[in-house]
Amino acid sequence: AVTGDCVSCHAGDIAYVNEDAGNIVFPHAAYIEMFACDECHPDLFRAKRGANEATMESMEAGESCGACHDGDSAFGVAEDCESCHEM
Repeated sequence: AVTGDCVSCHAGDIAYVNEDAGNIVFPHAAYIEMFACDECHPDLFRAKRGANEATMESMEAGESCGACHDGDSAFGVAEDCESCHEM
């Protein structure tokens, strides 16, 4: 079936190209082990590859990754660039 268990097909890493600050690879599998899909989808991220654009400014304002990576729940998005960006 195509409903229900999204992880069976959609659990791979997600690559974001950022020529200015270094590419980002989101380790989707690591998050799937810690959280349920509905904790991020669809409120923070649309479940469609390429549909979610994020900027550092939007994340620092608590959107997308910044909803959890706020410095309290998880490391802040502005704390250590190499945590996300390939330098």
